[in-house]
Amino acid sequence: MPPLRKAMDRIAILFVDDDELARSAMVQMVKLHWPMLTTYEAENADNGLEMYIKHRPEIVITDIVMPVHNGYWLIEQLRKINKDVLIVAMSGYYDARDFTDTPEVIAIPKPMDPEYLLAIVAICIEHVKLNREFKSLVKVILNGKAM
Repeated sequence: MPPLRKAMDRIAILFVDDDELARSAMVQMVKLHWPMLTTYEAENADNGLEMYIKHRPEIVITDIVMPVHNGYWLIEQLRKINKDVLIVAMSGYYDARDFTDTPEVIAIPKPMDPEYLLAIVAICIEHVKLNREFKSLVKVILNGKAM
């Protein structure tokens, strides 16, 4: 079953947060639950964009309030590159109205409940797997191959 195997290939996630302690804690927590995930870290939006371009992770978790360029800028840049990347935006200054123009972004308050973060990551992982499976099936169908 090639489509299922493709869906199970490594999934990558990028954490962007200027707070090194918070970023490290999130990475460790996620790696503990999903050791098969490939994780990348960036300390600001500019570095986050560079990491995204280099590694193309399917999931990006970013802080909003950061020096120089903020998370809104990063989200805008990511959408120019890949409109389908899953983005989780977090902020200690969270207001749901901040994301009315970006409904495709999952917005969560910071500091966040660790269980809530894990639930969000689990949903994102399942979304990536299903999307990969769907794309593989479409490719098989378009190529006229029987399954």
